[in-house]
Amino acid sequence: MAIDAVLEYPSLLKELFDPPAEFLALAGEAPMCRLRYADGRLGWILFDYDRARTVLNDPRFSVHPGGAAGDDGGFIATVEQFANPGDLLRLDPPAHTRIRKGLTAFFTVQAIARLRPEVERIVDELLDEIEAAGPPIDFVREFSLRVPSMTICSLLGVPASDGPRFEQPTQVIMSGTRTTQAEKQAAVEGFYDYVRSVIARKRKDPGDDLITKLLARGELTDDELAGVTWFLFSAGHDTTNQSFAYMTYYLLYEPDRWQAVCASAAPEQIVEELLRYLPIFRFSIGARTALEDVDLDGYIVKAGEPVTVYLNVLNRDPARFDHPDECDHKRDPKGHMQFGFGRHMCLGQHLARLELRVELARVVERFPTLRLAVPPDEVRLIRDGFAHGYIVELPVTW
Repeated sequence: MAIDAVLEYPSLLKELFDPPAEFLALAGEAPMCRLRYADGRLGWILFDYDRARTVLNDPRFSVHPGGAAGDDGGFIATVEQFANPGDLLRLDPPAHTRIRKGLTAFFTVQAIARLRPEVERIVDELLDEIEAAGPPIDFVREFSLRVPSMTICSLLGVPASDGPRFEQPTQVIMSGTRTTQAEKQAAVEGFYDYVRSVIARKRKDPGDDLITKLLARGELTDDELAGVTWFLFSAGHDTTNQSFAYMTYYLLYEPDRWQAVCASAAPEQIVEELLRYLPIFRFSIGARTALEDVDLDGYIVKAGEPVTVYLNVLNRDPARFDHPDECDHKRDPKGHMQFGFGRHMCLGQHLARLELRVELARVVERFPTLRLAVPPDEVRLIRDGFAHGYIVELPVTW
């Protein structure tokens, strides 16, 4: 493909379980190409693994202000407008380095492993409720949303009944063009009102939770603590919800897929391959903006130009994965980039993995006959928002 050819970012994705076909085709022709963003700016989309690692971890690229260029139904632009100093997704070093360093100890493999009994308790409790209620159910409302919501409530020391206080605003923000920008802004403002009320509550009534521990350290300003708390609530529930809902939809879309997982001796291991294979989030990572002219092995990114690293295509790289367009449950997909790379690599990736693995193992064990309660094409999806296919409802029976 000629270097001066321009790809228009699709506003509505057609593929259910694959990256856009034209993106996959282009990746076989060139490591990156020109991309016209929704706001009219001209930038780049990057398909090459090594160049991606450079962009995601090079101080010459900033998270500001390129994220607002994405065609995401207003999600990133809304968050950008109201971001507080502690929101890690919107920070560059040195502030990002300082704040993330203070959080890292709470999200190590060892720290998250200690949460396994609590996650298992939550999953089992919800599955008990589902079994008692009987089919059919909305799998999103009754399970995939509630598990990460209840987990983050436990981690941050707020009652599970507070779940709707951050679930509903997040769903509005991520709803694509189905809500107005004014509604999204109101949702963000309401979300921050809740966040600040939680912080005030913890100051008066400390507990054994992450927010109390951050307050006790005294390393963050009030605005930074509000941004960190926003970040933890927003990143800690709906991304995991949609990941598991999308995985379940994929597995139930063709009954043989679900049966293969049920027959597996280690269903937890299948989660990693599903993370590699499925394009769960359509944008993969917010655009980075070049702070100066950067030569990416022969491709010159000019200062001020945004670059979108398309991780979903990188996860289908035939140089790194045999038969990458196949979902192989026996594969070891080490090196996939669903959680990003570099300084902005997902802080909560170990928690997300724990939740997803426990969820899949327990659901397979308890409900081996799980199936869709409606034809696959009737499942309600949002196709123009932040997620590749945001599942509104997932009716299931057994």
